[in-house]
Amino acid sequence: MVSKAEFQKCRLTARKKLLQDAGTHLASRYYRSYAVHLYAVSNFYVELWVRMDFDEICWIEIADSENVADNYTGKLSFKELGL
Repeated sequence: MVSKAEFQKCRLTARKKLLQDAGTHLASRYYRSYAVHLYAVSNFYVELWVRMDFDEICWIEIADSENVADNYTGKLSFKELGL
């Protein structure tokens, strides 16, 4: 299990590897020209920002847990889940 402090010390490539190995994708949203993907890693949330026009990962940052609900609420479709 990686801590927030350890994650913050990592470079972009190491953060990407951590997401691939230990992250759980939770949701996605769009902000301007970015696709933003929310992951759970250990006991915190991480956002992966992809520039859509270049299909390039720009940032992988720890998400402010207080803003996660605001940014992703309403994105869940129960119809898509078959409920």
